[in-house]
Amino acid sequence: VQGSSGNSQHVYLFDLHYGRLVAKFDNLHSKRINVVKFANCSPHIFISSSLDQKVKVWDLRQGVKTPVFSKSCSKGVVMACFSPDDQFILASAIDNELKQ
Repeated sequence: VQGSSGNSQHVYLFDLHYGRLVAKFDNLHSKRINVVKFANCSPHIFISSSLDQKVKVWDLRQGVKTPVFSKSCSKGVVMACFSPDDQFILASAIDNELKQ
C-alpha cells in the first residue's frame, strides 16, 4: 500500500499490486499535505506533514479521526520520516528548523 496526498488536504491509500484506491481520508490537515509515509516496521502507522505547520502520526487500526501524535512547527512542514526502527520522527520545516 502506498500513501499519497495529491497536493491536497486529503490522503489516498493505493494498493500498488492491484492498481486500485483502497481508502481516502478527507481533511487530515487544514492546508496542503507535503509528505505521507508509512512506518518501516508497523504497516498500520503512517505520518503526514503539511503546510499547516503540523506533523501527524496516524494509526489505521484506530481510524483517522484523531492522530495518535501531533507536533507543531513554526512554519510549514515539508518533510517527515520515521527512523529505521520507528522509534523517532524527523521533520523539517520551511524555516530550516529540524526537530526529532
